[in-house]
Amino acid sequence: MDRYRPGGYHPVAIGDVFQDKYRVLNKLGNGVYATVWLVENTITGRFASLKIIVADTSASSELDVVRRIKENQATAASPGSEYVMEIFDEFLLEGPNGVHQCIVSELLGPSIQQPDLEEIFPEDCFPIDMAKKMCAQIVQGLAHLHRCKVVHGGMPSREFTLYYPHPHSHIFQIFTFRTSSCVYPG
Repeated sequence: MDRYRPGGYHPVAIGDVFQDKYRVLNKLGNGVYATVWLVENTITGRFASLKIIVADTSASSELDVVRRIKENQATAASPGSEYVMEIFDEFLLEGPNGVHQCIVSELLGPSIQQPDLEEIFPEDCFPIDMAKKMCAQIVQGLAHLHRCKVVHGGMPSREFTLYYPHPHSHIFQIFTFRTSSCVYPG
């Protein structure tokens, strides 16, 4: 709770609405620099992730990446773009603790490092055909980022997430893997 102070986290309550369309449904997590919320776009009905960055953090490199990815989303799709997180919106939020940069993005599933995956894959590893597919998709996603002049700032497995396009579908549908964190070389 000590991060909810001037310069820190923005206070959010379930049911809050941002930008007249992003209704907060649940908290997904938090880190040193941000909180992340499950939101519903009340206009489209689509679920998304809302990241609210702490006020005293300069998120300029992350914003450069977000803008570059969003700019490239608007143009013709390039091979591998389907394996990179989609950015829907970004905006500034003025609150009691300062001005916060907010990023609305595609809702992703668990990281490939999540312990919950043991329930899906009890043999302690991904099936070999899925592992091969995952590696190919990661390489294609990274190649797309490089074409966007974005360089991934590391490759820890927690940065790669499972994705299934229909949240209400059965968990064993084909997963797509997307990179969720990048760094733009300044």
